[in-house]
This record gives sequence, C-alpha cells and structure tokens, in this order.
Amino acid sequence: MPFVGSLIYWIYQKWTPAFLKGNNLVLDEIKQDASSKKQSQINILLVPLITIAAWCSHFVGASVGREGVGAQIGAAISDFHSKLKLKDVPSRKDLLRMGVSAGFTAIFNTPFSGGMFGVEFSKFGDFSFRPLFLCFATSLLTYFFKLMFFGFHYEGRGIYINHFFTFYDFVALVLMGIMFGLCSRAFIWMMHGLKNLFQAHVRIAYLRPFVGGCLLTGLYFLVGSDRYHGLGQEIVNLSFIEAMKPWDFLLKMLTTTLSISAGFLGGEVMSLFYIGATLGNVLSPLTSFSFSLASALGFVSVFAGALNTPFTAIFLTLELFHAEVLPFALFPIFLSYLFSGNKTLFASQESYWEKPF
Repeated sequence: MPFVGSLIYWIYQKWTPAFLKGNNLVLDEIKQDASSKKQSQINILLVPLITIAAWCSHFVGASVGREGVGAQIGAAISDFHSKLKLKDVPSRKDLLRMGVSAGFTAIFNTPFSGGMFGVEFSKFGDFSFRPLFLCFATSLLTYFFKLMFFGFHYEGRGIYINHFFTFYDFVALVLMGIMFGLCSRAFIWMMHGLKNLFQAHVRIAYLRPFVGGCLLTGLYFLVGSDRYHGLGQEIVNLSFIEAMKPWDFLLKMLTTTLSISAGFLGGEVMSLFYIGATLGNVLSPLTSFSFSLASALGFVSVFAGALNTPFTAIFLTLELFHAEVLPFALFPIFLSYLFSGNKTLFASQESYWEKPF
C-alpha cells in the first residue's frame, strides 16, 4: 500500500498536479466566471488517471469511495465537450454540473439523487430552474443508457417498519439526527485536521501516501480484520440485518480520513454510507426501530450532513429505501445537516446561508 500510494501521487504531482485537488478542482471550475481568462485545469486526461488511481487505491486496501471518480470523470467529459465550441449547448458551468450528475448516477444508479446532487453539491441553496432541469435530464439519460447497454437496475432495499409512528419515535429521531450531524462534523474535522498534519510534518508531498499507507497497514494488522478497508459494501449490507460492533463507525471514520488525507484517491460517499449505516445500527437498540430502519436513517443522514446535501439525501431515501421510510428520515436528514456545522468537507463548496450551529 505505501509504495502504490506514493507512486500514484508522484505521477499526479509530476504531470497533472491540479488533479490532486479532486472534487475541489471540479467545484473551483464550476465557480469560475464565464468571462474569466483563467485556463481550465480540467482536461480529458483526468478520465484514465482517476480511474486507474482509484482502482489501485481499492486494490491495496485504502478506505476510499468511488463517487469522486464518477463526478470527476463526468466533469472531465463535460469540459472536453465545452471546448468543442458547438452551438446551442449549455454554458460550461452547467455542463460541469451535468457531468457531476451523470457521474453520480452512473455509480449509484439513482437518477433523481444524481440530478439533485449536481446542483446541490456545487452550491447549496442555488435551485434555479435551468441547472435543475439540465442535471435531472442528464441523470435520467445516463440511467436509461446504462440500463439499456448494461442491464443493471437497482430495485431498492426493503426496510422493516414494525410499528406506527409515536411521540417516542419523534424524540428518538430528533436525538438520532443530532448524533448523525455531530458524527458528520467529526468526520469533517478529522479530514481537515489530518490533512494539515500531513502537510506540516511530511514536507515531501509524494511521501505522504507512503506514511499514511504504513499507518493504515499497521492499523489493519492491529485490528486483525478487513472490515475497515476498501469500499466496505458488505459491512453496509450486513448493518441492515444484524448488530454491528459499536466501534465500526469510528474505525471506518479513522481509516477513511487517514486514507484521503494521506493522498489516496477515490471518494468519500461510500465511507459516509458505511459510517452512517453502522452508527444507525448501533443506536437501534436504544430506540424502537429495527436494524434496517435505523441503518437506513444513518445511511442518508450522515451523507446529508457531511456533504451539505439534504435534498439529495431525500431523493436517496426514496430511490434506495422507498417512500415509507421518508417520514422517518426527514427529521434526521435536516437535523444532521444543521448540526454538521458551517465547515464543509470540500473547501471550495459554497452555500447561500450559514447554519445556526
């Protein structure tokens, strides 16, 4: 792991250093004014580079996701399209948002969540009709294209709801939402804190993945389990049907923030799903909710809080867990968003307003 991480980082730093910014690069390009003379830092070379880098990161066991890959590939293809100077096409800003939406949809097979993510991810609160229409149209086209040529369709996960909604449930949902928000806040704090530590104490940039890889390898041997490296999809699936270890979400938070801060490339969303689902599972015995319902609530709420995307989380709830879960999910989603703080996971992400907490 240390050697692969350092090699990838060195290649990026030598030939395409701007690409190391990851999703922040996409956000910076979206924010760039149309009249700006600044040359675009995105190009089509990002497609093979981020794909290979993410594959290598997953292969050696780094705890990174894959949505960053989809978003950056979509943005790179959109940028290439914008440089063709074709007539009657959307602005470059809208094209980049459409690319992010297409990438999210291609990864998670959730067209409505993908459409909302492309808009909400770039600037929360900017819900103008034009970008919404373009992003949703692009997401739906991406989804049907994938369905026609690859034949994959996600039916959603059945969630066991074992009782009617009560006042006790309302109190539990409020407290869970606050917990999910504080968890998101801790994730953001750890991510920025570890990045600052690496930059301050490991001055040679391509050695940061080496140091991080050594720490991760040591941690995996110390834990004696493969539960916390890679995507962790199998643990997410298990969290809906059986009790998880109380420290699963904490160790996944540590391995993910350490992996990304050290320079391994991929994304954060799959890890946020893991953290949220396992935290919800741990909270389940303290409530009257089943494992599946509590895990689903954590799954979407931590995602909403850490990425400032509560409306995307609502669509995710509908697409992944069906409509009957939505009344339970609304309070945790928005409370998680409010309690996750004003500091964002991506430094280049913007919002129209500040949160009260």
